[in-house]
Amino acid sequence: MGYLASYVRAMGDLAQTKRFAFALFLCLSVPAMAQEAEKLPPVAEEPAELTEDQARIQHLDALFDRLAMKDAKDWERTQNEINTIWNESGSDSMNLLARRADKAMAAEDFETALLHLDDLVRLAPG
Repeated sequence: MGYLASYVRAMGDLAQTKRFAFALFLCLSVPAMAQEAEKLPPVAEEPAELTEDQARIQHLDALFDRLAMKDAKDWERTQNEINTIWNESGSDSMNLLARRADKAMAAEDFETALLHLDDLVRLAPG
């Protein structure tokens, strides 16, 4: 009898031999799989849904990045978009004061513009 036959007899039956072979396979392969897993890049977590303020800040950051580029040919449009976002406070009254201040500055009536901006800061400091 060969070595394998005596081994099978010693193990009892074929089912035990299969279980032993499977257990041996797991013991030998798990450390190798763990090493491979360490080499993989981490799984990116799904980003949480942004709040309205976070989305606004992220959009402004992107606009400022675009504005900072040396060859930004559409800088005026980008600047206007930033001003538009800044002028939208979420309050119709505050938006009206900001628009009046903008119009006064465009007309070079700086005293009136300053009055509107003072009111704006006094009523909505945040």
